[in-house]
Amino acid sequence: MLVLNNNLKLLRKFEIESGVLLAINAQEISALIKQQIENFKPNFDVTETGVVTYIGDGIARAHGLENAMSGELLIFENGSYGMAQNLESTDVGIIILGDFTDIREGDTIRRTGNHGSSSW
Repeated sequence: MLVLNNNLKLLRKFEIESGVLLAINAQEISALIKQQIENFKPNFDVTETGVVTYIGDGIARAHGLENAMSGELLIFENGSYGMAQNLESTDVGIIILGDFTDIREGDTIRRTGNHGSSSW
């Protein structure tokens, strides 16, 4: 609607500056709006992320992954994968499947939506 309002303002400005009156056809405007609605494709990606709260000897804990599922693959900030295991009300226990030497408390971790039995 903002685009339409801006276009109408530009038309009115053109009319005033040029002295030429333009006919605005309601059917054409309606058709343009319908076309924009039909062609609208939302472009957003919702990714649940969490924060590493503990790291040690191949395991980690993270807060903020409320919808993680047991066995789900997670990806750490450094690109290493982990598998969600202990699902608790406040955090998730994670087995780290890659290099964990540069994972630190405070790093982000995100859900992948894939499970260990799926290809990754």
